[in-house]
Amino acid sequence: MRFVVPQIERETPVVGPLTLKQFIFVGVPGAITLFLWLFWGQKNFWKFFLICFPLNAIGIVLAFVKVGGRFLPTFIADFLKYNLFPKTYFWKRKEKMLIKTFTKEVKVEQKKPLYAMKKESQITKIKSRKGVF
Repeated sequence: MRFVVPQIERETPVVGPLTLKQFIFVGVPGAITLFLWLFWGQKNFWKFFLICFPLNAIGIVLAFVKVGGRFLPTFIADFLKYNLFPKTYFWKRKEKMLIKTFTKEVKVEQKKPLYAMKKESQITKIKSRKGVF
């Protein structure tokens, strides 16, 4: 008896527990922070902090946050592709024979019931006598 083994796609960790994408998303803001600290951060700490804190926060969010089971950069890329590029719709007609039938309308006079005819004939007799019985 064979067992079905699920195939799980997983990126391989490159630097410790981080994948290459995660390392880039965390490493690039970290390198920018280090560069700014060495040349500018010691003189203007608050400006350095106001620039580097959001930069590193965005890098961490992009590296670790998942939306719908997918990482945020993939989600953002799919969102932009869907909204910016034209959409192509495919429609396939089902192979069905369409049979059109034409009917001719025929007006059929409704026949009056026999008792109605008798009543009418009696009324016409009375009218023809002009009220004389």
